[in-house]
Amino acid sequence: MSNKAKRIIPLIRLTAFTSHIAANLLCYFLLLFFTPISWAQQPSDLPVDLYIYTFNSIDEDERLKAIESLQKIGEPAIPALVKALQNEDIWVRSLAAITIARIKRNTEVSIPALVQLLKDKQPLVRYSAALALRYIGGTKATFATPILIQALQDKSPSVRRRAILALRNIGKPKTTIPLFIKALGDTDESVRYSAASSLNGIASTNIPTFKKIVPSSSNISFLIKALQDKQELVRYIATFTLNYIGRSKRASATPTLVKALQDESPLVRQSAAFALSNTKKTDSTVSALIKALKDDDYAVRNSAAYALNRMGVAERMLRQLDE
Repeated sequence: MSNKAKRIIPLIRLTAFTSHIAANLLCYFLLLFFTPISWAQQPSDLPVDLYIYTFNSIDEDERLKAIESLQKIGEPAIPALVKALQNEDIWVRSLAAITIARIKRNTEVSIPALVQLLKDKQPLVRYSAALALRYIGGTKATFATPILIQALQDKSPSVRRRAILALRNIGKPKTTIPLFIKALGDTDESVRYSAASSLNGIASTNIPTFKKIVPSSSNISFLIKALQDKQELVRYIATFTLNYIGRSKRASATPTLVKALQDESPLVRQSAAFALSNTKKTDSTVSALIKALKDDDYAVRNSAAYALNRMGVAERMLRQLDE
């Protein structure tokens, strides 16, 4: 290729690029100056569309400013944002979902659209939809419960994790507690942690409901597996929850609970000892609990003594062993 040709080609490309920008600017000004008065009387329409257009900017600061500006506009921006959920650009769909959640208005229109977005082909978009439904939360998002339950099977761990948190915020512990227990067996540690955190949140704020629902759970195998998780919260929630599982079902977990008395976490050891108080008395269980009376942690020793007392081991014998 000659030197002259090499100089001409970049000029052609630059001219084409400049023409493209000029055409866009021309369209913009034509819309601005020659639209009907009825349209022009709605000044919020134009900035909303421009802010949404900024969602696909490579500049993160610009995207954040767009979200904040749309949040200030509030409910009038919702129709355009709902429409943007169908945009061909991944970032536009994702950030439109997040912005809708931050506005939290006109949810009867936005929630069904976000539910549909959970079926998007792109994991990032499904994640954003689940995140948005989490922040909207409450009874308003109850409509989303079935699709969020399906999202617990999503290929993306991020989507599964956000689905758990969204379901927690919606409520309905009768439905969600068994699902969260099952999620303790997820292959992803962040999903397991979110499930444990959600179960802990329910137990902390609504223990009567927790105690009522847990015994009917058939997911004890996931609790047993969770006792060996590397995350302390997951192991703790597993032992705590097993305390409320029916006694006949809990029997299969007894060997793992006995092993948990040697856990590195005092919280897990204490919870395991307490859970063993509701198991059948056996020589191996009593022996393990007696050893736990020498634990460095007072709460563990106290729970072990409580468990042995419930099993009918003489209190005087316990005092002798503890001396």
